[in-house]
Amino acid sequence: MDYQEYEIDLHKVLYKACMKWRSIIVIGIIAALLLAGKEAFDGLSVLNDEEKLTNAQVSFEREHSSWESQETVLLSKIENLQNEKERQEEYNEKSLLMDIDPLNEYYGSFSLYVDSGYKVDPSLTMQNIDYTGRILSAYSRYMNSGELYEYMLANTNITDEQKYLKEVLTFGTNADSAMINVTAVGKSSEQVQELLTLVKNGIAEKYDVINNTVDDHTYTIVNETDYSYINYNLQDTQKENIDKIAEINTKIQEVNLDLEKWKAQNEPQFQYSSMRILKNAIKKAIIGGVVGCVLAFCWFAAASILGQGFSDEKLALCAGKGARLVGTVYTDKASKPLKGIDRIISKVFGERTVFPDFERSCALAGSNAKSMAAAAGEQRMALIGALDEDLLKDIGSRMQASSEGCSIDVLGNILSDPDAVNKLGEYSSVAVAAAEKTNNLSQISRQFELLKIWGKNVMGAVVVK
Repeated sequence: MDYQEYEIDLHKVLYKACMKWRSIIVIGIIAALLLAGKEAFDGLSVLNDEEKLTNAQVSFEREHSSWESQETVLLSKIENLQNEKERQEEYNEKSLLMDIDPLNEYYGSFSLYVDSGYKVDPSLTMQNIDYTGRILSAYSRYMNSGELYEYMLANTNITDEQKYLKEVLTFGTNADSAMINVTAVGKSSEQVQELLTLVKNGIAEKYDVINNTVDDHTYTIVNETDYSYINYNLQDTQKENIDKIAEINTKIQEVNLDLEKWKAQNEPQFQYSSMRILKNAIKKAIIGGVVGCVLAFCWFAAASILGQGFSDEKLALCAGKGARLVGTVYTDKASKPLKGIDRIISKVFGERTVFPDFERSCALAGSNAKSMAAAAGEQRMALIGALDEDLLKDIGSRMQASSEGCSIDVLGNILSDPDAVNKLGEYSSVAVAAAEKTNNLSQISRQFELLKIWGKNVMGAVVVK
């Protein structure tokens, strides 16, 4: 029979691994002690070396300082971003440009023409000084220096800050034509006209000062215009200012996340004090214990699949589909501690919860063998198996004791003992003992194949656990 056709039963694999809980705990304890011992040894070696201890202290102070500075840096970033957000929000709310509809922006302008009365006299070799340029410069300084804006703020409620007026007003001087061109944009024609009127009033307010300090002159307002148009550049500018709020919010969230990660970190502790070394050793012991137990569990689970152990189902595949189980012998003669845990695990997995002792399980197997032999019309059978000779004889003798009327003779290992093969010729019925811990499937399969070739009646198998 091809025992390789057997499908892995995960339920059985997990059950067998869990039943190794005593070994798993021992391995976990060993791993915990090894890891904790190494941690303690490393710590004490530094604690007892003054130079190493000093270097460790310096390194710790540097690390701790760096750790603390991270909070300061992150909090500073958040504060700066919050301030930037507030400034941007204030601008978006108060800016005259942000209040304009880009698809219907209103535009108005006029030109201030200055006449100083200067004329060239052809009869004079030396001409009089032309003060027109100086007068234009005086008006230009007045308009651009902030003095005009202060006048406008005092006489309007459109805005309360110069910077917002500067965004919607433009002053350009043309010396060749003795003009200053004034332009204004706004959300409505009324707003534009109000701005331009304030500029005109401001110029009139300043006229006497410039006239008296620079030179006599007159001025005229010319080229007045007023219309609306579409300003796509303003649309882009407004969108950029609105999007900037979202960008700042994203940055704040990112920095806050970094701050939360920083808070989640444990504050660096100096590792080389007696108490810290003890805590680290305990921590490593816990880690080592858990990892050791997990690895041990995985090892036993893999061993149940790839190792030499087998299940009753695998044994049945080796013997053939009609193979019978003569009995299961439990060789743990000594009582194991905490057997209640074994029963709990078995109950959870739906397995046997009562484990017979060695003598009782052998007696039960002997009684089954006697009944099988009687049903086949046999009064004796051979017991073979590729396991320890003394154990096989011990099992055979105890089976014989409970099978009165049927002779159960132990022959040995037919795979390695020629005498066992020769004696087997005297028997027509055979039972095969298979040790779960020491026999592999190839050994069991080989024995069943030989018995089939020799024409023997295989009564069944005795599984030794």
